[in-house]
Amino acid sequence: MKKILISVLLTIAVFPLACSKGTDNNGTDKTFQETWFPMEVGMRWTYVGGYPFDTSTTTAIAETTINSVNGVICLSSSRHDSIKGISYLFADQDSAWSIGYYHTLNTFLRFPFVEGDWVLLGVDKLNIDEYGDTVDGDFYYYIAYQDSVTVPAGTFDPCWRIEDTYVYYSYHGTADTSLERTRWYGEDAGIIKMSYPYEVNIKELLSFETNVDVDTLWPLPEDTTRARPRKFDIMGRIIR
Repeated sequence: MKKILISVLLTIAVFPLACSKGTDNNGTDKTFQETWFPMEVGMRWTYVGGYPFDTSTTTAIAETTINSVNGVICLSSSRHDSIKGISYLFADQDSAWSIGYYHTLNTFLRFPFVEGDWVLLGVDKLNIDEYGDTVDGDFYYYIAYQDSVTVPAGTFDPCWRIEDTYVYYSYHGTADTSLERTRWYGEDAGIIKMSYPYEVNIKELLSFETNVDVDTLWPLPEDTTRARPRKFDIMGRIIR
């Protein structure tokens, strides 16, 4: 068990990338992040599936920054507009972050993706006994695979499949591993599919737009959750 844990926490593998970077409209090479996790104001992702709504949209409506890292504010809504919410995404050439439920900055991707690599995302109260064995705590990681997938928006070949995994150690050192979520990333489109294994909850990209008139979305409705402009401290926590 100790050897497995050490390999997850410390091993950094380097392999050649099989998927090349793209170019923008000016013929300039795009970064890995720009190719596989595009994030610009005016982009809109429409998904079909998921629970409880059969159609939902996410639109990047404004720019924002945190610790000099660029990001976007996204407005999400269901088909019937019965639920609206604001989310915050940030990315640079190395990583992508989101503002989590407790208003903290959470890393959920590291660039570039590496085939078969285990990427540690977080550790929570991981305790080691006097023998060097893990006795309790948990940690999160993901593994990246190259894949091919067809969704209503089209076929993406190649694409990247990211499997988010959660490992929990009980007090006696027994490890329980569960696949929490799988996401597929398409070139120049970002997330094209999401799947949660323990629920009938699969969302697939229906369409992707890049030039939505976001001015028509302001001002945001009063019932929009977390819609008030935010400022963040150095740890990514919202300053109220």
